Amino acid sequence: MLDCGRKFFPLQYLKDYVRILSFYKMNEFQIHLNDNGFVEFFDNDWSKTYSAFRLESTKFPGLTAKDGSYTKNEFRDLQQEAQYFGVNIIPEIDIPAHSLAFSQFKPEIGSKEYGMDHLDLYNPETYKFVDALLDEILEAIILFLLAKMCISVQMNIIKKRLKNIVIH
Repeated sequence: MLDCGRKFFPLQYLKDYVRILSFYKMNEFQIHLNDNGFVEFFDNDWSKTYSAFRLESTKFPGLTAKDGSYTKNEFRDLQQEAQYFGVNIIPEIDIPAHSLAFSQFKPEIGSKEYGMDHLDLYNPETYKFVDALLDEILEAIILFLLAKMCISVQMNIIKKRLKNIVIH
């Protein structure tokens, strides 16, 4: 697993990583596409805390990290190249925790009780946002060529809609 959410890695680095995995006969590469820093290291201020979502979103312009991201086409090409080398790319989107990028983009879905890096599961707007984002990603991500995706989540809306997805 490589955490591209907290630190951006250029696409060529990911491609090189795929080749190294293939050389060592490792066939799965989980890519963490969103995450955030720890508020304690940012003056205990959520608005200053680093966060990133690394995949482009056309439904939510402005959500994608400005310090580095992957277009849908780039990610699709990475997956195709990885398949050639016998490596399955498993994209991971972390929700409802580690979700500061989402709550910084849309503050009303951030949890007041557990911290803004958690989504407010009592707010219906949270489900609308997550549903729309995942719809976009999963449509384009037929982009996620392999029928395997990791969504770190405890949200039932996703379980009922998706098949062949690893849910932690």
